[in-house]
Amino acid sequence: MLTELYKIFYYEGVKRIPSDLSLLTPLAFAHLIMQDGSRGTCRGLYICTDGFILTDVQRLAGYLTESYNIRCSIHKSNGNYRIYILAKSVQTVRDLVLPYMHKSMLYKLGI
Repeated sequence: MLTELYKIFYYEGVKRIPSDLSLLTPLAFAHLIMQDGSRGTCRGLYICTDGFILTDVQRLAGYLTESYNIRCSIHKSNGNYRIYILAKSVQTVRDLVLPYMHKSMLYKLGI
């Protein structure tokens, strides 16, 4: 199982966002937020996708918008790219992931 996940997330030794984004279920999205999410300064939410190339980050941001109606933008930070979920979409994210979030991580959602 772990080898199969590795093959999905790594291509020629480089970490990539998989082409099959249907893997990003609400549960998986909650885990992504718990691991790589951080509260933005304007009540938004950052997903620290620093380790991915821009085209992967753009595809992920597009998927969040198309599949979950989450409005987001891409911010550049120290030469890397992060997804910023706009404050007006944070409630949509909460509704989606709250059942799967550990209580110690709720601060990332502003709760």
